[in-house]
Amino acid sequence: MRFSRIIGFSKTSINNFHTRHIGITNKDLIPMLNVVNSNSINELIGQVMPMAKKHELFFKQPMSEDISLLNLKKIMKNNNKYVSLMGLGYNNNFLPFPIKRHVLENPKWYTAYTPYQSEISQGRLECQYNFQSMVSSLTGLEIANSSLLDESSAAVEVMNMCYNIEKKNRNKFLCSKNLHPQIISTLQTRSNISNIDVEFVDFKKINIDSLTEVFGIMFQYPNTYGSIEIPENIITHCKNNNILVSCTSDILSLTMLKSPKEIGADICFGTTQRLGIPLWFGGPHPAFLACEKSYLRNVPGRIIGKSKDILGDEVYRLALQTREQHIKKDKANSNICTSQSLLANVSALYAIYMGPDRLKNISKLTHNKAKIVNYGLIDLGINIKHQDYFDTICLEVNETEKIYNSLKERDIYVRKEREKLIFSFDETITDRTCLDILNTISESLKKDKIFNKNSIEYYNNHPSDLDKKFLRNNSFLESDIFNKYHTETEFTRYIYNLTKKDYTLCEGMIPLGSCTMKLNSVSELEPLTWESVVGHHPYIPLDNVKGYLQLFDELSEDLKDITGFNNISYQSNSGSMGEYSGLLCIRKYHNKNGDNRDICLIPDSAHGTNFSSAKLAGFKIIKFPDNDYDQFLKLVEQNKQNLACLMITYPNTNGIFQDNIREICDTIHNNGGLVYMDGANMNAQVGLTNPCLAGADVCHLNLHKTFCIPHGGGGPGMGPILCNDKLRDFLPNNIFQTENNPLSIGSITSSNWSSASLLTIPYLYIKMMGSKNLKYASEIAILNSNYLKDSLDKHYTIKDVNKNNRVGHEFILDVSEFKKHNITENDISKRLIDYNFHPGTMSWPRPGVIMFEPTESESKTELDRLIDALINIRKEIDEIVNENQDKNDNILKNSPHSLKMITNWNHEYSIEKAFYPTKYLDNTKYFPPIGRVDDKFGDVNLLRK
Repeated sequence: MRFSRIIGFSKTSINNFHTRHIGITNKDLIPMLNVVNSNSINELIGQVMPMAKKHELFFKQPMSEDISLLNLKKIMKNNNKYVSLMGLGYNNNFLPFPIKRHVLENPKWYTAYTPYQSEISQGRLECQYNFQSMVSSLTGLEIANSSLLDESSAAVEVMNMCYNIEKKNRNKFLCSKNLHPQIISTLQTRSNISNIDVEFVDFKKINIDSLTEVFGIMFQYPNTYGSIEIPENIITHCKNNNILVSCTSDILSLTMLKSPKEIGADICFGTTQRLGIPLWFGGPHPAFLACEKSYLRNVPGRIIGKSKDILGDEVYRLALQTREQHIKKDKANSNICTSQSLLANVSALYAIYMGPDRLKNISKLTHNKAKIVNYGLIDLGINIKHQDYFDTICLEVNETEKIYNSLKERDIYVRKEREKLIFSFDETITDRTCLDILNTISESLKKDKIFNKNSIEYYNNHPSDLDKKFLRNNSFLESDIFNKYHTETEFTRYIYNLTKKDYTLCEGMIPLGSCTMKLNSVSELEPLTWESVVGHHPYIPLDNVKGYLQLFDELSEDLKDITGFNNISYQSNSGSMGEYSGLLCIRKYHNKNGDNRDICLIPDSAHGTNFSSAKLAGFKIIKFPDNDYDQFLKLVEQNKQNLACLMITYPNTNGIFQDNIREICDTIHNNGGLVYMDGANMNAQVGLTNPCLAGADVCHLNLHKTFCIPHGGGGPGMGPILCNDKLRDFLPNNIFQTENNPLSIGSITSSNWSSASLLTIPYLYIKMMGSKNLKYASEIAILNSNYLKDSLDKHYTIKDVNKNNRVGHEFILDVSEFKKHNITENDISKRLIDYNFHPGTMSWPRPGVIMFEPTESESKTELDRLIDALINIRKEIDEIVNENQDKNDNILKNSPHSLKMITNWNHEYSIEKAFYPTKYLDNTKYFPPIGRVDDKFGDVNLLRK
């Protein structure tokens, strides 16, 4: 008997996933439609989205959760089982069960939003601070960020960082030719569109006198062949001549080898994947970046700093530059606006659970596996390229193909490169596998030697040949956090102590505009721990991952249907990287046509990453006001000779479907340009219209928004791009995973499918919803937004509406009128926390506003609760305006109210009013762990100890 039958699910209930994803029931529709003064949803949508030509998805019946999972499981069983020793920065490891159960499978971790609201994010902020501390300790460098997207794109960030720091007339960047090939590929892509001259050299042969035009260098240790080589003379010269030294390092090796600080590096980067994170066929994996403190303001991505709250207690917060795209736009250091927060938390907790001694043991175990095979190969008379190694050995033989195929027949995969075979070991490699490798090679070379368990013991007793000058002789991870939670009991308590400090979807609604914090169904996340999904190396020959390839093909067909485009690339592992990738395709298109077009038009209200991505792609940016069509036409006419593209969001960032979207796009096309559509607001388009119908040439999709990949406290995410046939030939490629295409823009991240495992989530979401319900979800998202707007418009100013007084899937409260009374959008947002809500998006797309997006997943009860809260807050504002509360010491200025504030209560308003302003809170109250954070103090004292 099927499990679902045993626990009593009816056939009807299991086939209606959409009734559990969509929060509005049929009985809710009539009262909600009455509020918005519409006779039907169709009538409402017609008033919201006036485009005459609508999009109908290919009809597909929804599948039940259990059938969808069974089908996907059958597909993923087409992936083979094998042992990977391919390395290249990807290594198997053991994910501790407590982390798997209490973090990866815990909605308190994966449904949290980016910790912009410090008062309700202290748990994950502390955990990411621990990640930074871990990286800083292992690298020896003072500053670390709280993760980047992957190792290859981090390399580009490092190169850009070096270039921005130096800002001199030098433009040459020297890189070791022994970097991982995928890193070299992404650096080449960047150099093709920048003023940076990147050269890949052998640092052993470089002439120091040739470094006059160099602003920075990059090398890898251990390098891609496993050799531990440190260009000491080059580093010394660089330090004496203001040339920045950067390197990429294996994070586990740093428990055994000298730290980057000790060898003279200014910046170090890499991946923490091997610290407890599965291979997942390429991701998601957190990259790290560490540097000297003097470069703090140049660091890309997020940094967790410290400040104090209203009571003077020390607290964690996101540092200022982490939202710099919204502040600096085209002047930002990078276009990175997300990270791999959830996976950074996993790595940090892995280090906490293991502690320095266990990490040393894992390093020793890993090194010994490599040592066993190394000595066995030497006994077979094979030439080993180097003797200074950590986990990777490289052998040079004439019979490369023969040995490779013999190992392959035993489902053992190593890296093959011309006359070289490279073996990378990890703690999961067994003695049995080591013996299989040695005996297979012995047999392939027709040697008589047979290896057995006595061989293992014999080679284990051999001393390591690793030169002691490379060994680390100082301690690491000395702080208490890495030395006190090594039992599962204490570790579990620590994890749940962190979760108590955070507001997530478990506590209530997260109504952030433009961020779509919808349900992340447990059934959608279930496959992420399947053996068939977890253990695949991204560069394994593709005939071993036919299940993954079928998943990609089926999902691609659905996403093409949804967007109207015919071509797709999954290489971008965030929305901002999707922007960058799509813009590079546009640039390459114009170059192929012999045009030097370089003007990119962007409306003022656009996402901040639009501006920074356009700058990184090499475009000159011209901004224009959204609501001034005449100005837009004027700018197009003035720049038509050099017009490359328009970046536009649909519906726009104010939540309005532009009536003349086709006209706008046609104007760009008629003047030689192309249109990039930011897919951030796709939640309002699915099943109703699409980017192709609107006139776009390329768009990205935020799979972590519209298609249910969870935010995870700020990542992971994915931002695949889809395009028309004009741009098909320019899509990204990968040196290991795709055929060579000379027209391609090249690689922008490490893997062709980036965070491939996450694609199981949108795949299941689309299958379980079916065509009809995907459209219905968009309709309900729009209904919910208009319901909130119309319920609040008598209490607040709502300026951003279309000609029918409608909004799309999000809307904006303009609260700038209260500023004269010393009340800001920040005060209102913080007060919402006291009502058990995550605030909306503050101060964007312009100052003095709060943007709300209810999504389709929230119930009418929760929507009404938000309405009541905002109406109550308006009454509290009136009390301040009418001077019934002090202008500076009032219920808004002091919010949110933490429990600790009760012990020092000296305010005129009551404790009950502060903590329990509505009856609903009597039994459901969430108490923020800290009071209002002093952001100005934190900016001045960014990383105070």
